[in-house]
Amino acid sequence: MRRSRLASLAFCLGALILVGGCQTVGPRSIGMGRDRYNGVLHSTSMEQTMSNIVRAYNYEPPMFMDVTEIDASLQAGASASGGVNNIGAKPGAMGGTLAGKVGTASGGVQYSENPTVRYQPLLGQALVAQLVTPVTVDALGQLYDSYWDTAALLDLSSAYLTPDYREFYAALNTIIELSHQGALELAAGKSFVSSGQGNQQPPATWPAAVAQLLSAKPPPQQGNDALDIFLRPFQRGATEEDMKYKARVLRLWVRLLRIYIDSQPPFDAPSQCGAIGLSLDRKALRGWDVEWDRRVTGTVAQQDELLRTARDCLPNVIELRESPLPPANAVAPPSATMPKLPYGLPVIRTYSALGILKNATERPGNKIEFVTPAEYRRIRADAWNSNSGYLSFYTLLPEELDSFNCPASQKAQGGCDLPLPPSQQSTNTDIGRWIRAYSGETSVAYPSGLDVYEQPGQDFLDSAIINMNGRLGTLRRYILVIVDDHNPGNSSYASYWDGGRWFYIDKGDMISEKNFQLLALFMTMMAVPPTTPPLSPSINVGG
Repeated sequence: MRRSRLASLAFCLGALILVGGCQTVGPRSIGMGRDRYNGVLHSTSMEQTMSNIVRAYNYEPPMFMDVTEIDASLQAGASASGGVNNIGAKPGAMGGTLAGKVGTASGGVQYSENPTVRYQPLLGQALVAQLVTPVTVDALGQLYDSYWDTAALLDLSSAYLTPDYREFYAALNTIIELSHQGALELAAGKSFVSSGQGNQQPPATWPAAVAQLLSAKPPPQQGNDALDIFLRPFQRGATEEDMKYKARVLRLWVRLLRIYIDSQPPFDAPSQCGAIGLSLDRKALRGWDVEWDRRVTGTVAQQDELLRTARDCLPNVIELRESPLPPANAVAPPSATMPKLPYGLPVIRTYSALGILKNATERPGNKIEFVTPAEYRRIRADAWNSNSGYLSFYTLLPEELDSFNCPASQKAQGGCDLPLPPSQQSTNTDIGRWIRAYSGETSVAYPSGLDVYEQPGQDFLDSAIINMNGRLGTLRRYILVIVDDHNPGNSSYASYWDGGRWFYIDKGDMISEKNFQLLALFMTMMAVPPTTPPLSPSINVGG
C-alpha cells in the first residue's frame, strides 16, 4: 500500500510539472518577451531616425532597415522520475540507523527561446517609390486630427504653399497665429474643380470662346486634392476682450484672402457687404487690412455688429489645391467686368518622406539646428524659448545660427544656414531687435508673439514686410541636435555615434522630442510595404 502511494506521488509530481509547463510557460513567455521586443524595436527605430538625420546633414544617403517580422519560437519541456526502494526493510536497533521504505521523486523544466528576426533593407524600387511619392493632403489632414501642431506639419512637409513663392512665410506665419488663437481648422477635401463646382454656367454676356472653354468638364478627380483651411465661428461673447480677439482673427483672415484670392472658388457675398466696402477684391481687402483701426470703431456693440457683418462677407474656407486646374479653367478674364478666374497652377505641393528629411536637415534653409552644448543652453535660456511646454518650435537669433560645423570664413560672410547677401545684412539686425523687443512686450505668453512679423501703419504685403516674415520663418528650428564629444548617457532622448562625435536630443527638450516623433512618423507612414512572404512561425511551449 505504501509503495503504491509513493509511486502515485511521483507520478502526480511529474504530471504537475508537465501541466504547469503548458499552462504557465506560454503565457509567461509573452509577458517576458513582448515588452522586451517592443522596447528594443522602439529604441532602435529612434536610433535609425537619428542616424538618418545625421546622414542627411552630412549629405550622405539615408538608409532604412526595417524589422519585418520576429518569429520568437519557444521550446519548453518537463521531466519527472520517482520510485520506492528498501522495500521490506525493518527499523534498526535503538541507537542505530533507522531503515525502511524510502520514496524518491525528481523533476525539471527546460525553457528556451530561439527568435528568428527578418530584416528588410529599403532599396531599389521601394526606395525610389518612397523618394518620389509626396505626402498626401489626406495624410496631412489625418495628422492634424491626431493633434500634431500646424506649424511643424506645414513647414516640414510643404515645398510651397502659395501661388507666389515669396509669400510662403507671410501665409504660413499667419496660419500659425490663427491656429495658436484656436480660430482655425484643417481638413482634406476635394477642390472646387474636382467636385464640379468650377463648371458653373458662364453669363451670356461673356464671349462665346471663353464661355466654351469654361464650360468644359474637367476629368474626374479620384480622392482628395486640396487641404482646406476653415475659419471657426466667432464666439458669442461681446466684451472688449472679445472684440480684440475677433478683430485680430478677422484681420488675419483678410490677409490670407489677400494672398489666396486669385486661386479660390467663386463666392456669393451678401448684399450688405457693399455698405461696409468689403468684397473679394484685392483693393477692398487691402483697404480693410491697412485701415483696420480706422474702420473698426465705435462702441463694443457697434464693433460686434460690424465684425459679424464683415465675417459674413468673407468665405469661411480657403482651399490649397495640390493639382493644377484643367486648361479650360485657367483662362484670364478679357475685361474688368468679368470675375477673376483662379490661377491654373497648384497652390500647395508637398515633399515625399525622404524629401521631408532632406528639407529638415540640409542647408541652406534647414529646420533642424546642430548645436554645441553651450549654444543649446543659450537658445533654451532665451525668454521667448523658455516656455517649451507650450511652444512647437524654437526661434533663434541670427547670431545663434551655425553653432556647429560652419567654417569661420563662411560665418563672416553671413553663415551657412540660409545666409543673406551683404546688402541685406541689416535684415538680421532688424529681426533680432524685433524678436527681443516684441517677445518682451507680450510677456512670453502663448502664443509666443513671434508668429507674424508686422509693423503698425505698414501694409502686410509690402515687399519689406514679406521679406522680414521670410527671415522670421527661416529662424525657426523644430529640433535641436546637440553635438558633443562625450557620451550623453541617460540624459539623451535619442542618440547616434558618428565620426567620433555623439549626436543626440536632450531628454528634457519637449519641443525637439515632439517634432522628432513627427519626423519619424512621416518616415513610417510613407514606407513601402514589404513584398517578401511572412515567416511561418513554429511555437512549441510544451503543451
